Amino acid sequence: MTSWRGFHFDAYLENHSGYDDESPLLKLRCIVYGDAYSPYCWMISGSNVLTTSAWRGAGQLLARNPSIKRFELDSNEISQESFRVFMTALEGNTTIVNFTICENSRVGTNEGSRVLSAFLLRRKCPMVSLHLDALGISLSSFQILSPGIGRPGLCGRRVEELRLTGNDLSANTEEKRATLYHSLTNLSWLKTLDLEGCKLGNSG
Repeated sequence: MTSWRGFHFDAYLENHSGYDDESPLLKLRCIVYGDAYSPYCWMISGSNVLTTSAWRGAGQLLARNPSIKRFELDSNEISQESFRVFMTALEGNTTIVNFTICENSRVGTNEGSRVLSAFLLRRKCPMVSLHLDALGISLSSFQILSPGIGRPGLCGRRVEELRLTGNDLSANTEEKRATLYHSLTNLSWLKTLDLEGCKLGNSG
């Protein structure tokens, strides 16, 4: 899917960017992609334990960058409050169309899904592709997330490509299985739905 141009550089945000004085440096890796969206992909990766203020600063910086088309939040120790603050700051971005979140367990909770759904609905730019990998998303949190995926929101367009790889949507009652079936069939307008590695059946 992605062809590499073989160029990357590391950028560092320092404490003067609105962070607490005790905050560690936040490392953002900017990788030049040769994909169909844009040459720019930014990533915050690794177990960087940052303050809520630092996450707010990161969101504000990303919101001001007009070049970013693809963003990845990967394997971070982010609290629910920091995630909410980060996503609220990121709402100012109008260029990201491809968003990946991997292995952040607090994001897959009901509250995390509520924050992500609200973010998608308030965006003024369509989110073409959303990849939520191994976040611990359950059937209940998926239902909370669904409005953000299925409604056009402020931008007037819905998510076109959804990847829910490695999550557990197991339904262990007839009622829950009916809910899961209904939720998935309601996504029939998606151009791509990837459920690889998802648990979908009876967890009992």
